[in-house]
Amino acid sequence: MKRFISVLSLVVMLAVLLPPSPVCADTYELPDTIQVKDVQVVKNVAEAGDMFIAFWYEWSYASEDDIPAIPADQVILFTLLDTDGTTILATQKPYVFFENGFQQGISGFYFADGDDPTWGGAYKIRISAVPGIYTTPPDPVNYTLTSSDYSLVETEAENEAILEAWLIVAGCSAREATPPSDSAREKTLILLRNLLTDSIPPFSSNETTPPNPFICLLAISCPGWEPSPG
Repeated sequence: MKRFISVLSLVVMLAVLLPPSPVCADTYELPDTIQVKDVQVVKNVAEAGDMFIAFWYEWSYASEDDIPAIPADQVILFTLLDTDGTTILATQKPYVFFENGFQQGISGFYFADGDDPTWGGAYKIRISAVPGIYTTPPDPVNYTLTSSDYSLVETEAENEAILEAWLIVAGCSAREATPPSDSAREKTLILLRNLLTDSIPPFSSNETTPPNPFICLLAISCPGWEPSPG
């Protein structure tokens, strides 16, 4: 647990899902592309037996003029479904920073030991619109986890290393930035372990808030990654 907070700082995780304020559905254009681009599932990172599902998503618009003026956490909903495709295991919202949370980003679902679903399961990540935001919402998109999405290593250090590397590469790719050099990557990972305290604030799979140092780390690791204002 004492080191996982440094990894957690890289994840674009979400606060508790809040119902959106009523809006005019006709105000917002439908996205051109919705998809889960990649997934990495690791375990034993904060405590023995826990599970973290990190994913790289896309909710993009061909024209920047079509990007909604409101934050993506009022528009986009992530849901983790059980293997039956119906039972809800967890929900999340985008972390609003770059592009107001639209285009591409990274998010995830964390489960403590005892709360986590069975390792290796074909769970589904669903990307959909927050209910009520559109009169005619876009069709939800599901991604089914496969065996290749799951880490093959066991120890905390090994899983942490896999997650760190995946987050840096996915984060840079999501922003179409230059991948970090080996030297920059090494310095970033050293910085990771010194940024935050040794303890993780209490949270559940349905209520998580990402530490802001994630922003600094990606700015350092990915040349050209500049945040949007606000």
